[in-house]
Amino acid sequence: MTVPGKVTCLAVGNTIMGDDGIGQALLELVEDRGPAGVDYVDGAIAGLELLGEFQDAERLLVLDAVAGPGAPGEAVRLEGAEIRRFIPQNVSPHQVGLMDLFGAARLLNDEPAELVVVGVVAEKIELTVGLTETAQGGLEAAARLALDQLAAWTGGADGAAGADDPAQSAESAASPLATSTQSSVNSRP
Repeated sequence: MTVPGKVTCLAVGNTIMGDDGIGQALLELVEDRGPAGVDYVDGAIAGLELLGEFQDAERLLVLDAVAGPGAPGEAVRLEGAEIRRFIPQNVSPHQVGLMDLFGAARLLNDEPAELVVVGVVAEKIELTVGLTETAQGGLEAAARLALDQLAAWTGGADGAAGADDPAQSAESAASPLATSTQSSVNSRP
C-alpha cells in the first residue's frame, strides 16, 4: 500500500558486474547530500524482495546503470516510456530485473504515483569489481540530477548546491536535522 508522501531513493545493481554497480556508487553520493525524510535503500540484486519498496513509495527515485540515451559515461534522467527503452537487460537470466518489478507493481495496481530513474550510461557490464573510468566520470552529474529530483519532491533545498563544498557537506551531515533513513533489503523481516 502506498504511503502518502513517502519518498524513496532506491539503488539497484550488482557491484561485481563492473558498471552494473553504478546504482550503489550513486547512492553513496546522494545519501550523503540528500534531503532528510527520504528513505535511502540499497536494493542491490534483491529482485522481488524490492516489490515492497515499489508499493510503499508515493515517489520513487531509482538509481541504476542505464543503456542510454547517450554515450557511456553520460548522466541520464528517465521517466515514463523512456524507462522501458533504456534499462539494461538482466545481467543473469535468473535475475529479476527492474522491468519485472515495475510490471509486478502495475499488476497489483500498487505502484508509485511518480517514478524517475537516474543513472549513468554503462560502458561494460561484465564480471569485474569496480566501475570503469568512463562510468565514474558521470557519477557527479548523475548525483546532481538525483539530488535535484529529491529536492523537487521534498520541497527541500537543492542538495546539489553544496555538493562541491566538502566542508558544507560535512556540516550538513553533522546537523541533527540532516539525518536520513537508510534501510537494507537484506535486513527486512
